[in-house]
Amino acid sequence: MDGPIDDMGMEQARMECGLDPRWYGASIGREHWHFHRRLYKRYKCVMGPGDFSQMVRDLKSGRAILLSNKSSGKKTIWLVRLMNSGMIVFVGCKGMAIATAYPPEAYASLLLNYSAYSHIAAAYSERAVGAQ
Repeated sequence: MDGPIDDMGMEQARMECGLDPRWYGASIGREHWHFHRRLYKRYKCVMGPGDFSQMVRDLKSGRAILLSNKSSGKKTIWLVRLMNSGMIVFVGCKGMAIATAYPPEAYASLLLNYSAYSHIAAAYSERAVGAQ
C-alpha cells in the first residue's frame, strides 16, 4: 500500500470519478425535497451545481415566464430554463416559495400563448399522446 492519499490525490480521485467540486458541502434543504423529487420523477433531471440558486434568482427577478396566476398570486406556475442543462421546467410556487415541478405534459398547452415556445409545447404534447 502506498500510504494515505494527500489532499491533491483525493482531489484527483474525485475528478476522475466525475464529481464536480462545486457540490462539496452542498445540500438540499428539507423544504425543497418535494420539488427535487418531482423534478426527477417528471423530467428525469437532477439539477447541476448552481441551477437551483439561478432558478430562484430568475423567479425573483422576473426573468422566468409567468404562465398561470391562481388565487391572486398565491399559486403561480412559471416557465424556467435550467442554467446547466438548458432544460425547460414548469415550476409551481406558493407565493414566492418553490413548491413543486409540474408535469410538462399537463402545462404544455399554456406555452401556445408564447410563440417563441410553441415548438416546446408541440414536443410535450406529442410525448403526452404517446404515453397514453
